[in-house]
Amino acid sequence: MNFKPEKYHLGDTWHYSDGENVHAFYMQNISFDNTEEPESGSLGHAISRDMINWQELKPAILRGQPDSYDEMDLWTGCVFVHNGKWYLYYTARPKNAPLANSICLATSDDGINFKKHPENPVIVPDARYYNNAENISNLAVHSNHEMSLVDCRDLHVVRDEEKGIWWGFFAVRRPADECSETSVIGLAKSKDLIHWEQLEPCFCPDKYGCIETPDVFEMNGKWYMLCLSGNEYGQRNRTGDPNLTGRITIWAVADKVEGPYRECTDNALLGAMDFNGICAKTFLHNDKRYLFYTEAFTLADGGIECYHSLPKEVVTDDAARLHLKWFKGIDDLYKTGQQCLSKELSIENTGRWGTIAKWNFDKNLVTVHPKHDYCVQMFDISAKNCVLETTIHRDDCIAAGFIFDVDGDNIFCDNKIAMLDFKEKEVWLTRARNFKKTAARCINLKGDTFRIKVLCYGKTVEVYVNDELYVHHLYERKGGKIGLFADMGKVTFKDSIINVIE
Repeated sequence: MNFKPEKYHLGDTWHYSDGENVHAFYMQNISFDNTEEPESGSLGHAISRDMINWQELKPAILRGQPDSYDEMDLWTGCVFVHNGKWYLYYTARPKNAPLANSICLATSDDGINFKKHPENPVIVPDARYYNNAENISNLAVHSNHEMSLVDCRDLHVVRDEEKGIWWGFFAVRRPADECSETSVIGLAKSKDLIHWEQLEPCFCPDKYGCIETPDVFEMNGKWYMLCLSGNEYGQRNRTGDPNLTGRITIWAVADKVEGPYRECTDNALLGAMDFNGICAKTFLHNDKRYLFYTEAFTLADGGIECYHSLPKEVVTDDAARLHLKWFKGIDDLYKTGQQCLSKELSIENTGRWGTIAKWNFDKNLVTVHPKHDYCVQMFDISAKNCVLETTIHRDDCIAAGFIFDVDGDNIFCDNKIAMLDFKEKEVWLTRARNFKKTAARCINLKGDTFRIKVLCYGKTVEVYVNDELYVHHLYERKGGKIGLFADMGKVTFKDSIINVIE
């Protein structure tokens, strides 16, 4: 499930469904702009029938020859099929101007063997609207170490059946003195998918150091745009959630495909405290819209190792707001039936697990009331790959959830905690006994009953509340015992179960 290319680092990913298989295309390299290995910097290709297990294919396209328009690492684009032909757009960079990006096209009749178009590059920025090679930005913005930048990349293409044209959305810069004013999503249109007429930008938030990897789609009569941003691009937090200090995926909405797109309040769809959740993009598969992103794991030496995420279903609510929901295909991986966290499996606390509290078991209910401290109820169950579920009914406790990956026989051992913090109104990943935040997200805790679901597989840990994703993180995990966690006040856990995954 933690897929990455066998020989390469994984970068941004984008997808297409042919009805039977889901195709993933992605950036891959041995090291950044390594020109010694022929396939380093190419665009990788893999397929999957269940969106969980992936079969790696040969690269879709390779970097160009020396002195060509795409001789450096190939970057993000999009893929789709029209009239039986596959169109793969990508970002190209020459060695003499690695930050002067352009957008190129490769096509295929079988979805495997792609040929670069002879008229490449098909999009270079139009100086009437954007920075280009004749109008370079010298602002010190994202990736602009050399102080000369043409930021034209990440094309996403949408068909407009009513007008009989194609719309193209791409990350680009426009001339401005304030960094946050420069980063916009450019707009272009085409009748033949080769020749593009550029227009004024369709999304100008004027608040982010960079917005990139746009994804545009229609749901329930509204048009949505996703963009990647975050503090790493040289900005302070712009989401209203102080926990989202790493990468974030924001969304904007429009009444028509070409925009203009506008932001709503609380519009962070995906977010993290660290370098995680990169290039979130959607696609249609069997009449449902799904989303993938690239996960990042921080190595002991400070390096980053990236993996392909698990799918999330994208839905809207009555207020036309976007949400990421549990992918039901994970349920097909359960090894056995549900195992209840029952009294028979409970481990008596003689003080080794910290505060001794009275845990009351009554059929499918477990109730506890620690007045001045937190407490845990451990169970004689160990697992690494599993899904933990419980319904939390809060009386007056300040936090409740699961403790898991417990590697030892007392409260001092390695462990992780996924909890709802009712006092702070946040979802947390943390650990006892110091409770340092590993990942967190603000949540609107209306009511007093919530279903919490914790997915643990490989390095991945995800926390869902009422089947909606709130927190995601990668750990170096060994697995271990599991238990229930409660902090300062009365709480009831209902239908607490574990599903072990193959």
